Order: sequence, then structure tokens, then C-alpha cells
Amino acid sequence: VSSDAREAAGKGVAVPVVLQVLLGSVVALHCALIGAWDAGVTAQLDSRLEAIRRAGDPVRLADFNRLLPDPPPGRNAAPLFEQGGERFRDLDPDDPLREHLPYLGATIFADPHELVAAPMRKAVQALLARNADALALFRRAVALEECKFEFDFTHGLEVKTECFVAVVRAGRLFALEGIEQIECGKEDEAAESVRASLRCGLALYRQPTLFQHLGGTFCCEVALAALARLASRGNPSPAALLRLEETLRATADQKWLERVLLGERAWGVSFFPHLLTGAGRQMAVQTLQMIEDWGYQVGTWRLRPPPEVLYALPGAYFKAVEVYSLDFWTELLAASRRPHPGFFLARQRIERQFDESVPRH
Repeated sequence: VSSDAREAAGKGVAVPVVLQVLLGSVVALHCALIGAWDAGVTAQLDSRLEAIRRAGDPVRLADFNRLLPDPPPGRNAAPLFEQGGERFRDLDPDDPLREHLPYLGATIFADPHELVAAPMRKAVQALLARNADALALFRRAVALEECKFEFDFTHGLEVKTECFVAVVRAGRLFALEGIEQIECGKEDEAAESVRASLRCGLALYRQPTLFQHLGGTFCCEVALAALARLASRGNPSPAALLRLEETLRATADQKWLERVLLGERAWGVSFFPHLLTGAGRQMAVQTLQMIEDWGYQVGTWRLRPPPEVLYALPGAYFKAVEVYSLDFWTELLAASRRPHPGFFLARQRIERQFDESVPRH
């Protein structure tokens, strides 16, 4: 073999070796950077979680098993709500009265100063008559101070919703009952029904997750709609008004806001580790695929990468998002413990900072 051929062969071997070294260096540098990022955000995450533990707050949803002890026998409203929910019967889908039914149908009440229209009142009467047994159980439930539903937070995100739907239905029924009693001139009874509707909201406020809190807020909203009618067209006794005022004051207690913020932060701590697994990312991708207008707003640009991009993101990314999420909820919690109106002013500042720091989805 000539010297020129050997030189050419040597050069042919040398080029791929250089490329391999360069590619290996790039991959090694990439892994080192990802590893350093992961180590940094893991340390930040651990320090945040340790600070929560030192403060005595729940870290994960499972910690609420300790913070929500079982009520004494016979003192828990939850079973009664569940039994009432099982007996609840809506108007039939083809019932012509259904379209006139407020809260459970598509109609809303007229001005609180006006009489309830005859078709609407007939629909309310039909629903109340159909749910006399459910209302009796709901009435026993709201007479109790404690409410804990039978589910175990150690199972993470798997929480039954049927029991909470029953409480929302109870709140609606009591509001409708109160309005019917106003029309009948039973003003003290109407005040008690409005109070019962508010107490349905309190039963859900005692629970630690946002969707339960939102159900409680809905109960309070329909109760306030009935209360507006009672204030406009009724004149309850001072004793009935006093009981109603005490319950209204209880619904405004800031501890309910603090509890739901604790629950949302703990929900996030329980949720984010799922995104470090293949099954968790698959669930997130499937969720995003069902959202038509998902994406990121960066300046004037609307970015819409395919949801499958989540499969390619390193675990450090999700840990960094969790750190930011923890900081956000922790700041909101600190603000919620301030006297009114300090929380509302602080919340505006925190939410503005959040909007400026994170791309809008």
C-alpha cells in the first residue's frame, strides 16, 4: 500500500473520532448542567418543605388526616349529608316545570322586591315536595357542628366528589325552601332555612381543598340571594335575625381561607412528584390535549408547543415549577393571616408579581 493511501486512510479514521469526542463532550456537558440544575432546585425544594414542617403546617394532603380528627360518634354531619344526597330526586328531564326551576334549573329569580312568578313557585314547591325525606336528613346534618367525610388523603388526588355534591344540593334546597317560606309569610322559618343554607357552606369550608371551598362559596351565594329577598319582603323576629347574623359572621372567618390555601399548597406537593414519572406525564399530556386554547403568552407571541413536549422536559424543570408554586402559596398564606384589609392588598401585589414572572397559560 502506498504512503498516500495510508495517509488517506488515516485521515478517514481521524475525522469520525473527533466528531465522537465532540459529541461526547456536548452530551457530558449537557448532563452535567442538567445534574447541577437538578441538584440546585432539589436543595431549594427540600429547604421549602422543611420550613413548612417547622411551621407546623401540613406538607402533603396526607397530613390532613392528622389535622382533621374524626368527630365523636353521632356528631359528624357527613353521613347525614351523604344519606340525604342518596335520597335527592331532581325534577324529571322532560318535566315542563324544570325550565322554571331556579338554582337547579336554568331560571334565576326576579328582583327580590317582587313576588315569585307562579310557574317558578310551582316548580319550587314540586321540588321541595319530592325531596322531603332528603331535606329531613339535611336538616339533621346542619344541626351538627362537625363534618368530616370518609376519605383518606394518603391516597393522594383520588377524592370522591359525590358527598360534596350532596352538600351543595342541600344548600340549594334550603335556599329554595326559604324563598317559598317568604312567599307564605313564614319569616322566622325562612330565616332558619337561609341559615341552614349558610351552614352547608360552612360544612364545605371545613374541608381543605379548593373545589370543596368553591362548593361552600356557592352555598353561601344562593343563601345570600334568599337573604336579599327576606330582607326586602320579610320581617323576622330579633331572635331569628341574631341566629342568622352569628352564622353569617362564621362564614366570613378568615380561617377558612387559610385552610384552603394550606390545602392547595399541600395538593401541589402531592401532585408534582407524579410529573416525574412516565404515567404522570402521560396524564398531563392527555389533559393538555383536551384543552383547545392552551399555550404560553410571551410578550406579543402566543406559543403553542405540542403537549408531548412534556415528555422531553427534565425533572429539574418540574421541581423548579414546584419551588415557585410553593413560594406563591406560602406568600398568600402569610397574607391571609393578616387582619382585613391587609390580605386583599397583599394578594393584589403577589398575584401581580406572579403574572409578571410566569408566562400566562
